[in-house]
Amino acid sequence: MDVNNINSKLARLHSALESRIDSDYEKHAKIEELDEGVRLTLPGGVDSLPKLENVVRSIIDNLATLKDAFKNKLKKRGENNPIVKNFIDNSIYLKVLIDLDNAYKHGYPTESNLSKMNPVIKNVRQTLRLEWSEGLPIGMIGTKGEFEIMNADSTTVVVLADIYDEKDDFFTSLDNLIEICYSEWLSFAEQHKLLNS
Repeated sequence: MDVNNINSKLARLHSALESRIDSDYEKHAKIEELDEGVRLTLPGGVDSLPKLENVVRSIIDNLATLKDAFKNKLKKRGENNPIVKNFIDNSIYLKVLIDLDNAYKHGYPTESNLSKMNPVIKNVRQTLRLEWSEGLPIGMIGTKGEFEIMNADSTTVVVLADIYDEKDDFFTSLDNLIEICYSEWLSFAEQHKLLNS
């Protein structure tokens, strides 16, 4: 395994991102027949909290380590290392990402506190996510208690979390942090021709 290869790091990041989504939601569902009908539940989440926290940790770590990969690649090419630092300094989301990663590695609160927020991850959980492009999804329960979701383009069980500052004010969702940081890192990598080189 080439730990310095940016494409390898991106592949590990994609693997971490995929680990937070389980498309086999039916294995998690609990169907109960009641006097008043049938109830479908995902009892108390699907996986243990430590497992969910490890999924979140893996995503944060894989996103954050792109910083060092980019710095190393630029250094090999003889370019100025502050390019990466300056890019991070211009993004509150990347600063929060680096703070979260540093808290995992060095403890909370971090000494660097780039974001000046001392961010924390809270409310790690799993939920059933329905996505559709047309119409509304319909849940149907058959005569044998089977549950079927129709009109959904995708039905998954997904790991979610929220990011708060040290004053316990909500900052953003894990989904939003991932989306923005990934997009910003990709833009940086393309701008500096760091992919496939």
